[in-house]
Amino acid sequence: MRADLDEANLGVSSVHIAVSADSQASAIETSRILGTDTAVVPIPWLVDGFDERALASHDGVRAFAGRLNEAARELAGAGIRLGYHNRHFEWARLPDGAHAFDVLWDLLDPEVLAEVDVCWAAVAGPRTRPRFWSALENAP
Repeated sequence: MRADLDEANLGVSSVHIAVSADSQASAIETSRILGTDTAVVPIPWLVDGFDERALASHDGVRAFAGRLNEAARELAGAGIRLGYHNRHFEWARLPDGAHAFDVLWDLLDPEVLAEVDVCWAAVAGPRTRPRFWSALENAP
């Protein structure tokens, strides 16, 4: 793939990765080969031990955010930024009425990037009134 990218004179701005429970060596190697400093988790089940159900409770969101924060710190040591790509289920309400999306971003380290998928945000809908929609409404 690297040779094809070079031949086409193309760069890679980011790569979607899986997060291992023990080491991010594979994500680091993939990012280095492709020449990007940004790696993004596209779905919860690419984080060892998690799936979308992790975002259905405060404990699940807390554990998921903790794993992403750990991975982000390891990747940062290699000069790579970690991001998270949302789906629609992050905007589900937790048992106390909070949106999982808001709780997740409150728990993630500021260094973790948001790769916001506006299609999935639209599927979740403005009726959920998450922080994301409020920010869009107030954008210049």
